[in-house]
Amino acid sequence: MFRHKSNPSGTWSSPTKVATGSQFLDYWIPSVLTLSNGIINVYFTKNGPESNFAITNSAKKTGRIMVSISNNYGFSFSAPQEITTTCDAEYARATQNSFGSILLVFSRYALNSSNTDCADEFIDGFPVSNIHQIWSSDSGATWSGESILYRSPYGSAMHPYISVETTRKQTPCANCQWTLVFQQRTQQGKWAVMNMSSQN
Repeated sequence: MFRHKSNPSGTWSSPTKVATGSQFLDYWIPSVLTLSNGIINVYFTKNGPESNFAITNSAKKTGRIMVSISNNYGFSFSAPQEITTTCDAEYARATQNSFGSILLVFSRYALNSSNTDCADEFIDGFPVSNIHQIWSSDSGATWSGESILYRSPYGSAMHPYISVETTRKQTPCANCQWTLVFQQRTQQGKWAVMNMSSQN
């Protein structure tokens, strides 16, 4: 569901349905990006590995990132479109660069030795998730360039977050940067919050 305000001091709208689930169809972990042209993209996972669909049907290799698009400030949304092919894809976060292209990052659900069908690789016998990326240059209508953005050397890298998520176009400059924050397994077998930056 989606709610919005016309201004900061206004009241919240009635909920708008973004995507409809069912007994065997789960949508979860949503995130929102408002583009510089006012279009709103809502990203979420369909039928992840912990979903009712996957558990009830013993389904493997489920979980894809979907997008629903609103061209009228959130009053209605397009039918969900599947934009990734990577299975067990979750935790989608996105930003828009100064040229209008959208970078969406995500990781995979890979936490235990029984979840092996959708691991990026294995380290010490355990499945590992890396940070993935995919791009759109047409406000989210089509996507390409699905690939690994960051490979974790010691274990899973998960829960990515881009610290620049803005409705305004970013100004290209030598000192302007995005910062990608994520959780990662360390060489000592503990968990840490990591960050990496891009200036181009």
